[in-house]
Amino acid sequence: MFGPSQLAQRLPSPATALPSAPPPPPAQQQPSAPAVRSVASLSQFDAILTSNRCVAVDFTSANCGPCRVISPEFERLIDEYERNFQPKGILVGTRNSQKIVGVKVEVGMAREIAARYNISVTPTFVFFLDGKQFHDFKGANPQELKTSIELLLFTAYPPHPHVKVKTPTLDKFPSAPILYTQSTNLKAIFTKLAEFTAQHSVTMDSSVLDGIRDGLQAKHETKVKETLVLPGRWAATVSGLLDDLPTEQLFPLLDIVRLLVLDDGVRDHYVRDKDATLMKIMYRCGGGQSQPEELPKAVRLMALRLACNLFASPTSTTYLLSLTRTIPPSSTPHRSVVTALLIETLLSADASVRQGAASLAFNIAVTEAKYRDSGSGGVEGQEEEEGMHEEWVAELVAAVAKAVEVEEDDEIVLRLLASLCHLLRYAPAPIIQLAAVVGVEAAVDAKRAKREGLPGAGVTADEKLKKEADKRAKVVGLCSEVAELVKVGGGQA
Repeated sequence: MFGPSQLAQRLPSPATALPSAPPPPPAQQQPSAPAVRSVASLSQFDAILTSNRCVAVDFTSANCGPCRVISPEFERLIDEYERNFQPKGILVGTRNSQKIVGVKVEVGMAREIAARYNISVTPTFVFFLDGKQFHDFKGANPQELKTSIELLLFTAYPPHPHVKVKTPTLDKFPSAPILYTQSTNLKAIFTKLAEFTAQHSVTMDSSVLDGIRDGLQAKHETKVKETLVLPGRWAATVSGLLDDLPTEQLFPLLDIVRLLVLDDGVRDHYVRDKDATLMKIMYRCGGGQSQPEELPKAVRLMALRLACNLFASPTSTTYLLSLTRTIPPSSTPHRSVVTALLIETLLSADASVRQGAASLAFNIAVTEAKYRDSGSGGVEGQEEEEGMHEEWVAELVAAVAKAVEVEEDDEIVLRLLASLCHLLRYAPAPIIQLAAVVGVEAAVDAKRAKREGLPGAGVTADEKLKKEADKRAKVVGLCSEVAELVKVGGGQA
């Protein structure tokens, strides 16, 4: 039903030891244009009409008393709606245009403009949508002015059809990223790491590794310290081991690193790291360089858990999903590495790896939903070329939907369905239409039908069976909500 992802196949495969490159400098913030502008020439006026979707014009005159009363309110309303207007699920305005622009025209100084629109009384307000006259009224009526501005904006940016869709099951589902905070047996992990380093005659300072182990044990096992205390050369030691150990023997080190990045200071170090150390790890473990199924299960699982733990803060999340930060020499964006790792593990033969992949999918989806709700169009949504962001989300939707179709473990299915809900809710029309084309609705309907006939939670007193029944009920609810999101959202303009 769903075609295989081509992303991993498109990624280049350079040698393991990738050269380093610093992250790109932050983009210069362009000063925003004023919300209200005064114009006197027809050419200025026409330029504003052609470069902005919504334009409100206040035709005024110097000797008009009512004009002086309404003018400050016009400026206030335009400024307020330009800053705050954001219908749920709709990306309003772009880097090159504003949501709404106010124009003040002094008729005595701009006779050509006044003549074009037959202005005989001031104040007169004229509203334009996509360069065409949309509405007008005469007089200093603040309530009519406010209503007219709202009518213009809601016509230009109608609410997303998903505002009508209720998602009670999703709303009860935790929305925080899934983090792997539980410590494994650190003594055993460090013993296994020492065994691997001895096999390959890796030179290292054992006292530094002992310090890392002691710091992690104090925080995660004995819990005698709330903050992580590490020896001075911890980062260099970890980096050296990552370079020297073969990929198939990285799992104890990855287990250590996924605990380390739960610490704010460690995450900040790696986000600033010019060598892109963490992304190189994921690249080696299935994010582009090798096929995950060729690697031991433990390596794949720890790489996924490491990726999940980087969602612990907004800064490291942005680092992980960045389209502008890349791994040289292939210039592969961080986001492409993470996406390839996800897609190539969603259908793993091992259930624990699939669960890790489902957790990563969920973390990406809830992050995308958060950015979408904020009006930014998704993760780096306003920083990408037109259509690129939609293409990425569409690939995620197709990959997760394929995993839903074949997955039978209800815990994994729940994470996948919640991911689909977050990726689809308030998504642009092309993404919803893609979901319809690849058969998402049919897949979730089949999954729901298979579980609806099974016993409910109230049938048994056995706690384990109750939990299983409750899980099935959640699967049924999320299936219904995914289907409804596809059905309703596909008709948006």
